[in-house]
Amino acid sequence: MQDIANEAGISAGAIYRYYPGKDELAHAFFEQCAGGGPAAMVRNVAPDAPPVERLVKIVEAVKRMWIENAGEHVIGEIQTAMAGIRQPEEVGPLVHNAREQLYEALTEIVEEGQRTGEIDPEFDPGRWRSLSTHS
Repeated sequence: MQDIANEAGISAGAIYRYYPGKDELAHAFFEQCAGGGPAAMVRNVAPDAPPVERLVKIVEAVKRMWIENAGEHVIGEIQTAMAGIRQPEEVGPLVHNAREQLYEALTEIVEEGQRTGEIDPEFDPGRWRSLSTHS
């Protein structure tokens, strides 16, 4: 806890004021990582642009984030996924829910593109789920 406090520039007592122990702090961390952040980002990138342009801008935003953070956000994603595996009852649903929200946001864009004729109507956006999840 002291290392975390030092990194955050606060006292350990300030952390304990909100989180009684490491488990509660870790749970809050994983809730934040597995929250709706990725889905919100997808929904907020060029929301008024045509669907294909939005998808391109989303890829560009992810690439920019990767470059700016030197790939460090991947560590948080791996830690979150591992916590979901180690604590399937507690953290697993958070990870699953975040992934589902992300897929839903991307699916909405693809389906809009299919309605406007920008994206092949034969493309199955649900395929993302089957490619990346085995639950």
